[in-house]
Amino acid sequence: MKTVKRIACSFMALALVVGLTACSAKPFDHQTMVDYAEEEDLYELDEPEDFMVEYGELLGGSGGDGVYISCDGKDAQYIYDKDINRMGDFPDYDVDEATTMFFASKNGYGLFFVITFEETKDAEKFYKKYTDAFASDSEEGKSKGITYSLEHGGGTKSKESYFGAYLNGNTVLVVRAMVEETDYVDGICKAYGVKSPTKVK
Repeated sequence: MKTVKRIACSFMALALVVGLTACSAKPFDHQTMVDYAEEEDLYELDEPEDFMVEYGELLGGSGGDGVYISCDGKDAQYIYDKDINRMGDFPDYDVDEATTMFFASKNGYGLFFVITFEETKDAEKFYKKYTDAFASDSEEGKSKGITYSLEHGGGTKSKESYFGAYLNGNTVLVVRAMVEETDYVDGICKAYGVKSPTKVK
């Protein structure tokens, strides 16, 4: 009888673990953005110091479709400190991994990045501070364990702006663009399985 009870308890524990796993989303994977950037034939950078240089040249119309970089450790911290937080809008959070992608063309421009923070609470604080700048009528929600905030903003005569931020455990994904065609925005959101800000009415 004791053996039967132990078996029953084991099955109950397994069911609980499976249930919790089903309800919890895995943190955003950096390789997903790398794979997408490679599919779009963007240029891979090796040194984090080069990102802002290429960023400026692309905005200045130097040619090329875009660049991306994925790194961890000190290089990831550099990306956060000098690129993502270059204006000093956010506290000095510690990060483990960072991947960022930027494109610029006649169609418009876009900046996408995913950050893995050392602490989940820091990811939550970064997400909150980042989305506090969104319009009051931005769409907010939670789906499959992912908290998100989406904004379809204004723009120019031919281009519209889109902003999306997604919190998943200790990772944050950010999508921001001003474009005429939304291929890049929709593409990266589809790759991550999240709602695109282009779908906001």
